Amino acid sequence: MERAAAERAAVERAAAERAAVERAAVERAAVERAAAERAAVEWATAERAAVEWAAVER
Repeated sequence: MERAAAERAAVERAAAERAAVERAAVERAAVERAAAERAAVEWATAERAAVEWAAVER
């Protein structure tokens, strides 16, 4: 009985660890996606500024 309980506890711990790793991966992907989106916005803003500056220079 104690062995079965210990095995169940080990399985539950392993499942919890896997779930934590999966959550961390999802969170990391979300952070990376947000960073990529911010970089794209910054790039587009810089491009617009360059175009506007070029128009002013003419």
